Amino acid sequence: MQNLLCYAENRKDIAVDDFITLGIRFFTGQGMEIYFRDIQQCPTFDDYKVQVLGKSNAVLKWGVQMLEFCAKKENTNFSEDLYTKIGLVLQIYDDYLNLHSAKYATVRVFCDDLDEGKFTFPMIHGIQSHPNDHRLLDMLKRRPLDMESKKLFVDILESFGSFEYTRRELEKLKIGILTDADSMNMGKNPYLERILEDVLGNLETEIYYDGCD
Repeated sequence: MQNLLCYAENRKDIAVDDFITLGIRFFTGQGMEIYFRDIQQCPTFDDYKVQVLGKSNAVLKWGVQMLEFCAKKENTNFSEDLYTKIGLVLQIYDDYLNLHSAKYATVRVFCDDLDEGKFTFPMIHGIQSHPNDHRLLDMLKRRPLDMESKKLFVDILESFGSFEYTRRELEKLKIGILTDADSMNMGKNPYLERILEDVLGNLETEIYYDGCD
């Protein structure tokens, strides 16, 4: 807030209003995640989207607002739809890596979203696509910490096609982001294309458990 007001100059009222609005959105998104976790109920994909709109998009918009004020711009070409797609990519990508990537596991604890009992994008797909199979939901309720249980959880998601579904959705979002960016009267954006390709172009399709202990 201090940094924002330093650059807002004669737009301080707007900066404060936007900051508070985004702050409420951020904590609402975090609260929704905690709510579904604690009542142990799998959210719908629509619920997940609203949650991400709060958690990821608020932080993203704070950053963009800082850039706008620094640039002395009062208007932005960023559409709400573009914010939504970028925020979803960031969160879904993180959800995917947490359960699937051995490299990610060397930085953080393997499959620690399961430790926390959170409902992430691949989990929601797995639970909703097989409503009569309660193994995933039961394991989420128990929050197992042992590697064998985590491996079983991930193997079930793989057998349900949840990771493949997640990769397809990320590819759709990538195409949508580039299309939206191209229509913002800015032409092609090679920097954005390169970032998205670096992030999403090399998603691991094989699950490696070595080194995840």
